[in-house]
Amino acid sequence: HYLGAVELAAYSFIKKVPENIKLIPRFITQLSVPKFSTQNIGDPLVKKEVIRKTWFFAGGSAVLVFIYILMAPFIFKILFAPYQQYVFLSQIYALSFVFNFGGLFFNFVETNRKAKSVLSLNAIISALTILTIFVSLKFYGLIGLVAGYSFIRFVSSVLKYVYFKKAIR
Repeated sequence: HYLGAVELAAYSFIKKVPENIKLIPRFITQLSVPKFSTQNIGDPLVKKEVIRKTWFFAGGSAVLVFIYILMAPFIFKILFAPYQQYVFLSQIYALSFVFNFGGLFFNFVETNRKAKSVLSLNAIISALTILTIFVSLKFYGLIGLVAGYSFIRFVSSVLKYVYFKKAIR
């Protein structure tokens, strides 16, 4: 399986609205870098605060995703009428944002000046992304691509958490 013109167009519509949900956590995690750089990274309170805020943002993302899942059929009916059969895939794609909770963990590792950890984490996630996209697209087509992105987001967030735990030791 490879994506043809119709599937590629459908995939762009599947991603269109959920990608805007992702902008909120991305904006927040980008704002955290200067704050981390001015604080004592070794302070246990800072570490606890990172964990607390991460779960808070994950919960907020879950609420936004839930609202999108409820609204997706109406959004597609109004804006993307020819692609209504892809509402379910768009909802599955949106669910992957709940798994995208590792941004603050990564920023903590990055500002903790763990360059080797940052490089290895980026290499692992990039290789995993390429492999997952290739395998999921080849064997499962559009459904596999959407599910593959959910898998990548979950695994990358777990890896960021593992590297965060390693950095705070």
